[in-house]
Amino acid sequence: MTRPWLIASLLIGGLAVIAGVSQLASFDLFWHLKIGQIAVEQHTSLPRDIFSIHFEGQPWLYKDLGADLLLYLGYHTFGPAWLALLKTMAAAAIGVALVVLGRSVKASPTVVLLGVALALGVVASRLVARPLLFSLIGFPLMLTALHRVRERGSSTEVKTLIRVWLVPVLLQWAWVCLHRAAMLGYVLMATVCLEQVVGYLVRRRPSMRLWFPLQTSKQGIAVGCSALVSAVALGFVNPSGGHFFATSINVAASEMLRRYVSEWAVLTPAEILLEFPLVALLFGLAVIALVGQVLPAARRAAGRSTVGFAQAGLLVLFAVLSLTDGVRWFVYLSIQAAVILVQTSPIWTVALPAGVLRRRPRGLLLLIAVVGALLIFTFKHRPWGWAEQPDRFPAGAVAFARQHGLGRAVINGFHLGGYLIWSLGPQTKVLIDGRTDTVYPPSFTEAVIRSQTDPAFFARRFSGAADWVVASNIPGELSHAFLSEDPEWMLVYWSEPAVIYVKRRAYPSLVAERFQWIDPARIDFSVAQVVQHYSTDPAILKHLRHELSRMYRASPKSLRANTALAVYCHLRGPKFWPERDQLLSFLQLHYGHHPAVAELTRRFTGS
Repeated sequence: MTRPWLIASLLIGGLAVIAGVSQLASFDLFWHLKIGQIAVEQHTSLPRDIFSIHFEGQPWLYKDLGADLLLYLGYHTFGPAWLALLKTMAAAAIGVALVVLGRSVKASPTVVLLGVALALGVVASRLVARPLLFSLIGFPLMLTALHRVRERGSSTEVKTLIRVWLVPVLLQWAWVCLHRAAMLGYVLMATVCLEQVVGYLVRRRPSMRLWFPLQTSKQGIAVGCSALVSAVALGFVNPSGGHFFATSINVAASEMLRRYVSEWAVLTPAEILLEFPLVALLFGLAVIALVGQVLPAARRAAGRSTVGFAQAGLLVLFAVLSLTDGVRWFVYLSIQAAVILVQTSPIWTVALPAGVLRRRPRGLLLLIAVVGALLIFTFKHRPWGWAEQPDRFPAGAVAFARQHGLGRAVINGFHLGGYLIWSLGPQTKVLIDGRTDTVYPPSFTEAVIRSQTDPAFFARRFSGAADWVVASNIPGELSHAFLSEDPEWMLVYWSEPAVIYVKRRAYPSLVAERFQWIDPARIDFSVAQVVQHYSTDPAILKHLRHELSRMYRASPKSLRANTALAVYCHLRGPKFWPERDQLLSFLQLHYGHHPAVAELTRRFTGS
C-alpha cells in the first residue's frame, strides 16, 4: 500500500471511530435485547407475543432474531462497548467498500476519502444500536462483493464464476438472517444479472458499451441467474422463514409508518437541502460525475466507462425512494452516490486543478481542511461515549415502579415500551412498543397515539387497561399530560424522560407521593403561580419546594428541573438568590444556547 493510500486509510479509520462512538439513544434497542435474552435463556424463538397487554399469545411471525441474539450476547458480555463497536464496524464497512472500489479503478485517495467523509456524514445519524446496523454493514459489503463479480464476470470458466458468485450468495443469506432490509441485497444482485444480460445483448454495439461496460459470456449469465435464484431459495432458511419476505413487503406498504415514524417522513427537495445538505451534495456530485462520463475528455482519461447504466439506475432508484418513500433511504442513496463518485475518479482528476490531486502537500492540506469542516458540521452536537445518553431512558421510573410494587400491566408512552419490556418484562405487560410493524395492527397503533393527547378517547378506550401510566416527558413529545388534572389519577413521579401517574383508588399508599402543585405541561408557570398566590403560606411553599427537590433528585442535570428551581428561588427573594445564581451558572454552562436560559439570565440579572 502506497503512502497516500495508507494516510487515507488511517483517516478513514478515524472517521469510522468518530462516527461510531456515540451514546445510546435508541428506544428500540431494549426490546431487541430482551428478545435475545429470552431466546438464550429459554431456548425459544418466541413464536407468540409475551410482552403486550392486548396481544399476548397472538402469533408473532417475524422478528430480527439473529440480530437480537448477537446484540444481546455482545451486550451481556462486553456491555455498551459492544454496541459502539458494531456502530464503528458499520461505518468502517462503508470505508472498506469505497477503498476496495477505489483501488480497483485506480481512483485518487483524495476522492475516496472525500466520498467516505460525505457518506459517513449522512450515515452517522442512522448509526443507532439496533438491527439496522447489520444492514448498514451488509449493504456496502454486498456492493464490494458484486464489484468483484463485475471484474471477473467475463470469465468463461464455470468454476471461476461459481467461486466469484458464492460470496454474494452466502453474504445475502447471512444478511437475511439478521435484518429484513436484506431485500436490498436481492435488488443489487438482480441489477448485476440484468447488467450481464443487457451487456451480452449489446456486446457488438460499441456505442452502448459506455453504459453497459460489463461484458460476459453465456456461462456468466447462467451462473449469475442461478446464483440469484439460489440466494432467494436460501433466503427462506432463516429464523422466520417465508415471513421474512411477507413482512418486508407489508412494512414497505404501511401508510401508518409514514405518518408516525420519523424515518418514513417524506421531505420536499427544499427541505432536504436545508436539513440534509450532505445528501444533496453527494447526489449532486454523483450526477455531475455521470454527466461528465459522456464527455470526450473524461472518456479519454478513464480509458473506458467505470459506471454503467445499472449503477446509475440504482442512484436514480434511491433518489426517487428518498423523495417519495421517506428519509430512511438517504443512507443507501448516499452510499451509492459515494460509490459512483469513487468509480468516476479519473473524471475528477481531469476536472479538478492539478495541484489538488497531484501535488501531495497541497492536496493533503485541502483534504484535511475539507474533512475537518465536514466533521465539525456533522458531529458538533454529537453525544460522545458509549453509555446510555443521560435523561433519555426511564430508569428512574422503573426503579420507582419496583420500589412501590406497581401492577403487572402498564399504559405507556409510545417510545417507552421497549425500555419497560427490557426492565420489567415479560412479567409486566406494556400497552405498546416499537413492534408496530410486526405485532400491533395499524388501527391499534393509531388509537394508542390518539389516546396520548385525547382525554375523552383515553378514558373510553384505554383507561381500564392498567392502573398506572408511564408517560413520555420528553419536550415536544409529552403524553398523557391531561391526567394531571384528572381526579381519578395522580402524578407520583417526575423525571426528565418520563412521569408516572397512578389511580388513586388502586394506590392509596402513594397519596403522600403525589405532585400536588406541579403541572408537568407548564412547570415554570405553575411554580410561579403557586409562589405568588401562596407567598404567605409557608406550608404550601415548603411542599412545593419538596416537589421541586424530588424532580431535581430524579434528574439533576435536567433543564426543566433546574429552571423550575431557579424560578422558585428567584421569586422567594434575596435570601434564596445565592442558590438561584448557582443554578443559573449550571444552566449557562450546560444549556447556554437554549432560549429559556437566555430569558432567565435577562430576568434575573436585568441584562
